[in-house]
Amino acid sequence: MGMIGDLLYPDNPDLAEEANEDQKKLQKTHELHNALVTSYRQVADKTRTFDSYLMSILAMQYYFVYAKEDLEDMPDTDCPTITQSLADKIESVALDALSIKMGYNGIKAIYNRLSNVTREGGTFRENIAEGPESVSEELAPEIDSIAAQSEVISSANIDMLTNTSMTGEELSAYATELGEAGESLETMVSSGELGEASELPELSDVVTAGVDATAEVMEGAEAAGEAAAEAGVEAAATSACVGAAAVLGPAIIIVIIVTEIFSAIEAAETHEKLEKALTRLRKMQKQADASLVSLKKAYASLLKGGLADIKAYNKVLKKMYQLEKNEAFNRSFSGNGLTSYANALDGITFDTMSSIQPFQKSVDDELSKALDYIRTHAINDSGMTEVITMIRSHIKENGPDSVDDNFLSAIATDLDTDIKRVQSYYKFSRMLNDIGSALLPYHKQIQTQTPKGSKAPARPAHPEFGKYEPSFQPHPDQFTIPAIGK
Repeated sequence: MGMIGDLLYPDNPDLAEEANEDQKKLQKTHELHNALVTSYRQVADKTRTFDSYLMSILAMQYYFVYAKEDLEDMPDTDCPTITQSLADKIESVALDALSIKMGYNGIKAIYNRLSNVTREGGTFRENIAEGPESVSEELAPEIDSIAAQSEVISSANIDMLTNTSMTGEELSAYATELGEAGESLETMVSSGELGEASELPELSDVVTAGVDATAEVMEGAEAAGEAAAEAGVEAAATSACVGAAAVLGPAIIIVIIVTEIFSAIEAAETHEKLEKALTRLRKMQKQADASLVSLKKAYASLLKGGLADIKAYNKVLKKMYQLEKNEAFNRSFSGNGLTSYANALDGITFDTMSSIQPFQKSVDDELSKALDYIRTHAINDSGMTEVITMIRSHIKENGPDSVDDNFLSAIATDLDTDIKRVQSYYKFSRMLNDIGSALLPYHKQIQTQTPKGSKAPARPAHPEFGKYEPSFQPHPDQFTIPAIGK
């Protein structure tokens, strides 16, 4: 590529050198910027997909315990945009049995602070022999009102950083909503109620970084748009941004404009056009520098959000193994590559950008392994969800004694599945009824002992648990966790 100073100032070495140095600096910034944008897009796609499956599983678990009709009757959440967007994301993984309505109500159940009996059941079965205190200690993190919502807040952060359909206004509104939800998380973190082992302080930092990066992106979006108009590449910039995460929009526009500047230099345009190119070059350096900072911040938040997802899924697998003793759940996945990349991002420069590819490969390998497994898990759960949802709706209308072999056979025929599978799912739902009945007194203690306006739900000093009742039919109102400050 030619050097703009040599073309503009052949008779003035000082001016030529100054312009050439500006070009070299922008070239280096451009290459690093472009490499990070490309890497971000690839990692974002896989992270978003994994998160979609995780949220599918979490949403479906509420249908293992509560009747569909009861979940539909819950009040709307405080964060309607986030709730609907996450439900749309769940739908995007195209699970046949999980409709958008089920996804929406499952996410809404988390926002309404409903106990996840499926996951709490693992702790209960694992620790009940050691006494109520042991169960209460293990359950405490699960029943913290904001801890119960932490995974959906993390998912919202990933959604914000990877959504391909948001306009600038929608992204800004989403970030505002997430920021408000994150304040509850920060309240719990600063209250000192969590203990040193909690992962919530780290998640609070991740979400804050994501919201801050989005705010910075929005500040730069208008300037990037004006620069695109000035450079005459509006249509190309708009086209290139289609299918890209909204937070990448300004960064992609800057990459396109800088490429156009270099093309003008390469073509050795007229003196007048080269002068304009130099002016744009120097202007774009400032925008590229700012964009690089916000891009790294968003990318680190995305990577740490992916790590939070893997940790959350490992916890799901642990609880399911405790609950079912199924060896398929006796495993976990590593997030070391995600951690390493996130920690290294801020220090990556043009001179060290060759490290991006190996960092990304490590992240890709980790996400691929976890994604392959969680996809199978979610598809299996979707079939179970469909069966159990039909059974619970039938029981709600006709009573627990109405389920017999003829009814289960009819479900098997209707869904074109094996009767033994339907029977095993029914057995699983009855086991969750048992556990729900045993946990109910404990949750009543939490609800009655939590003072109004408390920063955290009460943790009963003398936990009480009930007896197993297979005929028990849990209702969401019975397992609502008190909200912070409400």
